[in-house]
Amino acid sequence: AGFGGDRRIMEYLVEDVLNAQPEPIQAFLLRTSVLERMCADLCDAVIGDRASDSEFPVPNPQSQAILEELERANLFVVPLDGQQRWYRYHALFAEAMRDEARRRLGAAGLCGLYARASRWYEWQGQLADAVEAALNAHEFAAAAELIERIVESRRHPNELHTLRRWVEQLPEDIRDNHPALCFAYASALLF
Repeated sequence: AGFGGDRRIMEYLVEDVLNAQPEPIQAFLLRTSVLERMCADLCDAVIGDRASDSEFPVPNPQSQAILEELERANLFVVPLDGQQRWYRYHALFAEAMRDEARRRLGAAGLCGLYARASRWYEWQGQLADAVEAALNAHEFAAAAELIERIVESRRHPNELHTLRRWVEQLPEDIRDNHPALCFAYASALLF
C-alpha cells in the first residue's frame, strides 16, 4: 500500500470505519473504490445487478441516496460540484478501500468492476476514462480499440504523454494488430 509503511492508518480505515458500516454500505464503498470520481449513474453501472446478463446491469437506484448520506456522515466523500452529482473519495480512504476490495473481491472481481466502468464511460462518450478503466480491467483489446477511436478523432493533439503511456501498457500482439496505434505511438515517441 502507499501509506508509507504505516499500516495503522489502513487498519483504522478498514476495521473502525469500513467494518462499522452496514453490509450494503460496505459493498458500495468497496465496489466504487475503483472509481477516481463517481456519480450515481456510474455507481449504478459498476455495482448493478450481477445476475443480469445484459451489458448494462439493472441499476441500484439507491446510489444517489448513498452518496449523499456518505457526504452528510463525513465518510471521506468529497463533492466535486455544487449539484451533488460528482464525488470522489479522500485519497487515503480510496486507497484503503481498493486494497480491501482487492483482498475481499480478488483481482478478477476488481477487473469486472473496471470493465463495467469502462463500458459506462464509453457509452457516455468519455473515451479517455473508458481507456483507463479498460486498461485497469486488463481488457487490452477493448482499450486498443478505444485508443484508436481517440487517435482517429484527433482529440489528443496535446496528450502525447498519455497516449504513449496507454500504448505502452498494451501487449505487443494487440498493439501490432492496430497500425494506427503503432503510428500514433511512433509520433508520440518522436515528439
